[in-house]
Amino acid sequence: MEVFATMTRVPLRCSITAAITATLLCVAACTEAMSPEAMQQIQGLLAEKAARTPAQRKIGAHLIYASKMSRGEPIASHTQSLPLRVRTDAGPVTVLPGQSGVPGTGEGTALLEIVYDLAPGASPFFATAGNSEAAMATNIQALRAAGCDIIVDDISFFSEPVFQDGIIAQAVETVAADGALYVSAAGNGGNEDDGTSGTWEGDFVASSSSVMLSNATEVLHDFGGGNPLDSITAESNQPPVIITLQWSDAFGASGNDYDLFIISGNNVVAASTDSQTGTGDPLEAVDITTLKSTGLSVAIGQYSGEPRYLHLDTNGGGFAINTPGEINGHPAAVDAISVVAVNAAGATTPFTGGAADPVEVYSSDGPRRVFFQADGTSITPGNFSSTGGSVRQKPDVAAADCVAVSMPGFDPFCGTSAAAGHAAAIAALVKSANPALTTAQLRTALTSTALDIETPGFDRDSGFGLLDALVTLWNRALPLYNSP
Repeated sequence: MEVFATMTRVPLRCSITAAITATLLCVAACTEAMSPEAMQQIQGLLAEKAARTPAQRKIGAHLIYASKMSRGEPIASHTQSLPLRVRTDAGPVTVLPGQSGVPGTGEGTALLEIVYDLAPGASPFFATAGNSEAAMATNIQALRAAGCDIIVDDISFFSEPVFQDGIIAQAVETVAADGALYVSAAGNGGNEDDGTSGTWEGDFVASSSSVMLSNATEVLHDFGGGNPLDSITAESNQPPVIITLQWSDAFGASGNDYDLFIISGNNVVAASTDSQTGTGDPLEAVDITTLKSTGLSVAIGQYSGEPRYLHLDTNGGGFAINTPGEINGHPAAVDAISVVAVNAAGATTPFTGGAADPVEVYSSDGPRRVFFQADGTSITPGNFSSTGGSVRQKPDVAAADCVAVSMPGFDPFCGTSAAAGHAAAIAALVKSANPALTTAQLRTALTSTALDIETPGFDRDSGFGLLDALVTLWNRALPLYNSP
């Protein structure tokens, strides 16, 4: 090598010098003045480059340009568009046979649009939740059977058990055991810390108010301070408006009889007084959609039986006397990733965490206390109060909402539904970066890299925190390629 360099040093230097000289002569002869318009456009393009976030600096300029052009935005100051050779994926959706949900609201399409915008290489599938818990449970398992590794939903049923896993939650556990990651919207029922909770949860306490019957006494519940009424302070944000009451009996085996009354002024305007005689569900519900929610109060009566732990829910409204513990149903399943929302409307820089990124005031809070196994077996036999059962720490994570989508009626798309879409997309990106990840590893990758928000550490409003796709990918997903 040294001999070769010595032999060619002089001729090589001469040839380079000659080439440079010729080039300089050509430039001197061919130089033209650049127009002020072109100078402005270059200046604008460079200003756009300088303004990119750290995350955007990792993305090719043509992709950034294409993204802006697809939204009808100018690429930069003085440059509306540029010719690009960027190929986009068509993104076809595989709809399970007979499960399109058409006609419908289009919310599922809006959710899939979020997923595909963030993870354009994903292969999206769709199945409607149907009109029953059984239909949704069946379709969850059908999606897994079709090969879906990540399943996301934003549907809940008023009749899902609060204190044990119903058939939807059981389906979640089934697909999770088979290797799928299940993501679910936590709900938009509000939270105590933001003063928006539409939940009252706690032990039944007998008040001094009661109704004498010929063969029994209906004792009204004390919400605190001797108050037998709890006022509804806010309209539900998601009609129909259903007020539900559940208590700590197993579904299909309730022998403790509670009733639910809606009061307006001096009158009962709605009531639910089903009989629970040992084979019923611990559930009472009233539809107040046609009534004006604010100005109404709720009373709970114990017709017969033993004191139980109660869950009273406006399902999207607000109570004057409220507690945490809104999350219930399948989003509270052990293996579900329950997602709350953080507002991303108008954001131009990445989330930073801390006080700057609180959860939306309508995000549902945890935790979730359960008293029964899925088959109705008691977790703490004989103790069905606030000291019994087991507590599941929910929600799990937070993600962005209030983002632009093309589906009419959903632009911007706000709520924990949109947040669940973002969480599923981030999970898809991580899974694609390392297909060998187990479900447990994928879950850990998401939760361990989340930005801490709300109360330091895990909390009942945001769980582990706000998902951070880039940190998860670079710090957790890729290093796990070599994990055992």
